[in-house]
Amino acid sequence: MPWKAVEKSPKGYQIPPIWDYVINESAKRGIKSLVILDYGNALYDDGDKPTSDRAIEAYAGYAEFVADHFKGRVPYYEIWNEYELDGGNTHPGRPTNYVRMARATYKRIKAADPSTTVLVGAVTGGTYYNSGIFGSYLSQMLKAGVAEYGDGFSIHPYVYRLSDNGGDAGAKLLTDMVNLIRSSVGMAGKKIVVSEIGWPTVPTGQFALSEQLQRDYLINEIQAAKRLNVDALFMYELIDGAGNDSEVERHFGLLRSDWSEKPIYTFLKTH
Repeated sequence: MPWKAVEKSPKGYQIPPIWDYVINESAKRGIKSLVILDYGNALYDDGDKPTSDRAIEAYAGYAEFVADHFKGRVPYYEIWNEYELDGGNTHPGRPTNYVRMARATYKRIKAADPSTTVLVGAVTGGTYYNSGIFGSYLSQMLKAGVAEYGDGFSIHPYVYRLSDNGGDAGAKLLTDMVNLIRSSVGMAGKKIVVSEIGWPTVPTGQFALSEQLQRDYLINEIQAAKRLNVDALFMYELIDGAGNDSEVERHFGLLRSDWSEKPIYTFLKTH
């Protein structure tokens, strides 16, 4: 639920009616919603990630408004999405700034809806592997005390861009990330959620993958998540985009762009 769609003028909050429809209809069908609170707002810090005190306070206010509006209807909120990257036309963010934002936001969401689960992190697998002088991005975030400002931690353990990008590699990365998080200060007893995972069925090119292998890799990841007692796993995404066959982002779907089933969707229907 993009910040810029909710707050179009300072504290002039509004919820598009279609969002209520989607949340309500999902609940009727037994679907648990995870709402991502993300991306910049041109009203603050030039639309970049909120780092000034004013922008962080505004982001927390937007999050509180959303949580209050959907009170009792949304089981998971996620504070930002892949903060380490440039999503939403923002600059990659520092772990310490993420923790500042989470500190301000967590208490506001919980005040509005004590029943919901607030997830921090939402980091990709690259944050585990990419190490600098202070350790990996994920390690830095955990050492900065982010666990104190959430009910759980979410991860996106993608491996499809790595040289070793199969199902075993995905399960290993998931295991490594979960073990690091669980061993960190403040994480004992808190939930871990895989809020994105997937393999694109691109027909040609560097990341070419068959639909059968997508099925096999995702089943392997689901089984690993169960062994690790992960609280929830969300597959990215429901349906392929239409258009350019070589564009990776268009091919993560469990369904093809014409709504026909890929093998993984057929498997999930019966398991």
